[in-house]
Amino acid sequence: MGMLIFLLFPSRGWCTCCLHRSAMCGAPAIRWCAHASWARKMVEVLEHPPVLLNGREIDAAAIAAEVQNHPAPDAHAAWEAAARALVFRQLLLDEADRFDIMAVGLEDAEGRTLADDDARIEALLEQEVRCPEADEATVRRYYESHAERFTSPTLVEAEHILFAASPDDDLAYWLATGDARMAIKTRG
Repeated sequence: MGMLIFLLFPSRGWCTCCLHRSAMCGAPAIRWCAHASWARKMVEVLEHPPVLLNGREIDAAAIAAEVQNHPAPDAHAAWEAAARALVFRQLLLDEADRFDIMAVGLEDAEGRTLADDDARIEALLEQEVRCPEADEATVRRYYESHAERFTSPTLVEAEHILFAASPDDDLAYWLATGDARMAIKTRG
């Protein structure tokens, strides 16, 4: 683990693989250096078993490049999350090939043109994933059978609380004052 130090951003400091000021200082999870050489260095330092999918190997450099998108408590967990994401991506692309989906020029919600593979995945999901739409009766039936999920406990906020005691009765007055103080302490 000590050899990984050049890949991690210290909480406040410099990236030791490229000596550039860290743009992600203070992040609570591990973030990987965005310097051009970091993916190669990570592959050289970390030894992982090859990731095979349908007889094809997912390139270790591609996994290393993907790691930056998967904050994790340690390098091993980040590597596994990145590898898993690339496996899912490749499975979706294989399915797009199976359906012969070619999509070019699709845009994201902000109007940016998607990369060809991303566009193919979007087109596949649009074509193959069906989300049922519920009518009013179905929604009402679901609500009525799961009403506890859509309610919260009754909220009551008292504006005035009276601890009655006659000012002429010193003992009752001091007991009421003590009760009022305890009520304030337990509430605050």
